[in-house]
Amino acid sequence: MSDTENLSTQMVTGNTVLGRLEMLLNLFVALVLFLLMLLRCVDVVGRYAFNAPVPGASELTGLGLALMIFGALPIITAHSEHVSVDLLEMIAGHRTKKLERAVLLATSLLALALMAWRIWIKAGSLAAYGDFTNYLNIPLAPFAYFMSVMSALAVIVIALQIVAVLRPTPDTP
Repeated sequence: MSDTENLSTQMVTGNTVLGRLEMLLNLFVALVLFLLMLLRCVDVVGRYAFNAPVPGASELTGLGLALMIFGALPIITAHSEHVSVDLLEMIAGHRTKKLERAVLLATSLLALALMAWRIWIKAGSLAAYGDFTNYLNIPLAPFAYFMSVMSALAVIVIALQIVAVLRPTPDTP
């Protein structure tokens, strides 16, 4: 079991703050997914059976997808379930795995930190201009702030994973 796997196991088990946060995020994402499923079912039945689709269903679907995707981002990050390819390991063998993991995590940290920062700035401009969805007039800024905060939470998880990878193991001099 690798250092980051140990970290993700520690983060999601027991009564730790991160474990509770993960449980809360799992419930939130599951609820949003259920509501999206319900919305689409009602919309399709209403559209084809009664010629009465749900007003604003496409807006609600888009906002729901944003909540679901960014709500799941810290969870996926904690479990290291992102898509990755071990290219360096195929060339150099197993001895570079720790270095490769650290570089991959550092790159992910920088990309997510940049994303969190830029989304936060965009959320501020959405709030300043009072941007709303076109049909249902739902304010967009809270959704953008949520996306930024979830990205920042994923950055914190990656930082903890980097610390775990760089920590010397007992069998390493």
